[in-house]
Amino acid sequence: MVSCQDIGQLMSLALDQSLTQGEVHCLEKHLEGCPTCQKEWKAMQHISRLLTDAPLVGPLPGFVDRVMQRVARRQARRHKLLAGAMLVVACLGLGAFVLPEIIGLLALLWQVISQPSLLGHSAKLVAQFLALVESLGRACWLVTAALLSSFDQPALLGYSVLVLTLTALWIRLVAGRRGGYRPVINNVQ
Repeated sequence: MVSCQDIGQLMSLALDQSLTQGEVHCLEKHLEGCPTCQKEWKAMQHISRLLTDAPLVGPLPGFVDRVMQRVARRQARRHKLLAGAMLVVACLGLGAFVLPEIIGLLALLWQVISQPSLLGHSAKLVAQFLALVESLGRACWLVTAALLSSFDQPALLGYSVLVLTLTALWIRLVAGRRGGYRPVINNVQ
């Protein structure tokens, strides 16, 4: 025998007109002998008719405009976050680009300080420092120009990540040499 719970499922399917002939026959037979399910069936049919006969209500005036404004604000927020992420990646790439020059400059400065006889190399130290400042200035200019250009932002982010990755690999190769990084002074390492 079929339970009332199973009949409840059949009633829902019957309202959707999704029953086979055998299921319709089973439902009708059960409803003939079960007053509880008969009441539930009549209530379900009544609710179904009310919902079917109810008029469809459209959105309030201005609804579409409000939704589109929210979407635009979210897109603007997402665009700002993406631009901020690109700026961070570009700054990290710039830092990685300049780091070997800074290390070399500090090593040379340490040699000059620790060995007073090397004070004659101060001109070279100043030249390296100026070259570092020039490289840093060019890199800053390139990053700023790239961020302000009309390039597609995801492409710029991908390029920045690629430059950062290649720079990090280059630093790893330089730092991985035996004895670490040693600046060249008078063609002698």
